[in-house]
Amino acid sequence: MIQASIGIPTTVATPLGIAVAVTGGVSMVVAVATLVKAVMEYRLQNSLKRFEKYQEVNKVYQESSTLTSLRDALEAGGRELADFDPLEKLKFMSFYQDIAMMCQSGLMRIEVAAYLFGFDTRIASTSKEFVSNLGDVRNDPNWILFWAFCERTNHYWNTHVVSDKGTSLVSKLKF
Repeated sequence: MIQASIGIPTTVATPLGIAVAVTGGVSMVVAVATLVKAVMEYRLQNSLKRFEKYQEVNKVYQESSTLTSLRDALEAGGRELADFDPLEKLKFMSFYQDIAMMCQSGLMRIEVAAYLFGFDTRIASTSKEFVSNLGDVRNDPNWILFWAFCERTNHYWNTHVVSDKGTSLVSKLKF
């Protein structure tokens, strides 16, 4: 019994066909499993990169004498904040523009940025003393990103923070 079309006996062709089908099926399963594993590894690497970037930003936030002293002045308010060096205030705003860029690029979620860094922007965005020696910085196109970030963090805090006798609780923080 020879298979007429290609000259292979059916006793060989049938097992050969089954072997080809099984090999193709196994190859397909291996390919799908490899793709799933690659996607999982890619997502894990992205998460790790985002965390490493957060650590870099947090290190600057904690160790920068400019940011530390300006944060103290923001909390104190009044003349201390109004008289603070304008160049240092602009460096502060630049730092937060970097965080805003990280949020826009998807490197950091706005919820995380608002929770970890938003306190300062909330005070700065509503303080007359903060902008008192910066000229018309609110309308300066170079600082649009900073003010937009302030609005986003303020909105986040206004919609996600519950105040109960002076204690703030974040209700929907997603990492």
